[in-house]
Amino acid sequence: MWMFKGQQVAIPAAGTNQKLHLFGALNFATNQVEYQVFAHKTQWQMETFLLQLFTERYPQEYLVVVLDNVGYHQTPLIEGVLGEYSERVFVVWLPEYCPKLNLIERFWEHMKQVVFDNYYFGDVDSLEGATHLFFQEHNTNPHSDFAFSFRLSKN
Repeated sequence: MWMFKGQQVAIPAAGTNQKLHLFGALNFATNQVEYQVFAHKTQWQMETFLLQLFTERYPQEYLVVVLDNVGYHQTPLIEGVLGEYSERVFVVWLPEYCPKLNLIERFWEHMKQVVFDNYYFGDVDSLEGATHLFFQEHNTNPHSDFAFSFRLSKN
């Protein structure tokens, strides 16, 4: 923050580093984003998210799931879940350190710029409320701010 020399401006800060962890899946055909918010980011939350995705949101559809090589994606628990649904879930494993290949990473960057950059929420509940509002607005009109467009070739 800019301030005059010799003057100290008080800037509000949360005091403790509180975080929210998001798990998400971008349906690039509809541009809808399925997500869940957790207090922690572990294999247990990843399992919860995947099971919700596979059993509640897309219970019959064939899915292509793109995963990077973060540690909680590569555990026996997650491998078990993916194996259990392997008849209708195809997993694409991205190379290490290639976030630009993962479309959801681009979405996260957009979300951070729109929701979080240069805002002070005061508490984690307000932060979570802003997160839910962002997803509600995006999923209601997924082509307004951030959209992927794909062309089908006519062969």
